[in-house]
Amino acid sequence: MSPKNYSVNLKDEDSEIFTKFAKLIQNRLKRYSEVDFTNPAPRNSPVFGDDKYLAGFPISLYVAHQATVAMENIASLWDLIAHERDGKVHLSVRGQGAFSIIRSSIEASAQAYWVLIPTLRWDRIKRRLALRVDENKHEASALSVWAHGASRNRSYSEYMPDTALSDNEVQETLNADLEKIDAKRARSYELAAATGHITEEDLNKASKQCGWVAVLGDIESYSNEFSSLRLQAIWRTCAGLSHGKQWAQLAYLDYDQIPESSQNGVSTYAISPSIPRLAEYGLAAIKLIDALLELYQFRTTPYNRHPPVLG
Repeated sequence: MSPKNYSVNLKDEDSEIFTKFAKLIQNRLKRYSEVDFTNPAPRNSPVFGDDKYLAGFPISLYVAHQATVAMENIASLWDLIAHERDGKVHLSVRGQGAFSIIRSSIEASAQAYWVLIPTLRWDRIKRRLALRVDENKHEASALSVWAHGASRNRSYSEYMPDTALSDNEVQETLNADLEKIDAKRARSYELAAATGHITEEDLNKASKQCGWVAVLGDIESYSNEFSSLRLQAIWRTCAGLSHGKQWAQLAYLDYDQIPESSQNGVSTYAISPSIPRLAEYGLAAIKLIDALLELYQFRTTPYNRHPPVLG
């Protein structure tokens, strides 16, 4: 017996939480639809100055991309939980999928927010280029796995025997793509060196410190709000649920026994998300998007419009 279509009715308090959360998503999606990244960063603003040093990898474009991905994930969360029927919106959610979407939204926002945190221009530029170098590394690894498989010691034809590509053709394609990646990496080093403030060693060190744990740790250190929310713990739990880890499933999902399933002392349970936890984690993802947009607005405000610092 498969319990995947078994419906569990919500308690009144959970139903109220779920409805409030859905209304919050609706409100934010309306607000996000009004966000406009088409205009360049204003002259004499911090990000305008940053972008001049970054050539084809401007911070302004990066923030626009990451914020859009994060907001689209929230829209996908709405599509997952809201279902129109007979002209009305009905709310329901499956066991774990929502947490995967929340995790993806957090990751997209976190990287751009992390780039914008530093007050010093050279630190913002270093973080942006560090993420580029880190992406180059993962891109090269993905291409190598495509060519040789995860073991890295098999020929393409061993596991793709029906392809028209020969091993030599695959290797030539791989070599050409790896050369392009090397060129992109070299360009990042050139841009860093051109600032006069970031060495190749600095950039290599920074690229090793932009993993999720480090990024989320820096965000919590920067923001009391995200420290109080335990943003990294939320991300870890969502990642555990996304990967099907039992520690996360047993601790953070609800289990409802299906009465008619009990046979010989063995019962079947329907797995459903904890609605309070879903709302809490979804709220954290939304707050991170809001914080990103707010910080970006501050970093794109011309210097002469910033409020004076009182000391």
